[in-house]
Amino acid sequence: MKIEKNVIFKGYKNPTNFYLKSKIFILNSYFEGMPNVILEAFSYKIPVISSNCLSGPNEILNKNKFGYLVPVDDYKYLAKKINYVLENYNKAKKKSNLAYRSLNRFNYLRQCEKYKKFINHFF
Repeated sequence: MKIEKNVIFKGYKNPTNFYLKSKIFILNSYFEGMPNVILEAFSYKIPVISSNCLSGPNEILNKNKFGYLVPVDDYKYLAKKINYVLENYNKAKKKSNLAYRSLNRFNYLRQCEKYKKFINHFF
């Protein structure tokens, strides 16, 4: 892509220090598969703001119960939501604490059991 003049590639960096220094986690995507970074932010109890893109954020944030959803490609609303979260940080932290307690629904053993039940349904 020839972007080396404008982008510095640092290689792998452990994200822990970035999470520990963060007040808000923002995922501003057009689309996602399984946005594991939201789950990582949950594990650090960081308030999450995410675009309501297809496949993932809405389900993970449980329709705004565990964080804040904004329309895709609406930078003005995103800016308002960032200001809202900073001005109402205690409310946002309550959501992030709920999110942290909800993480067990993504436990890999629990997910494997769901796959197993699904497969066994057909055989």
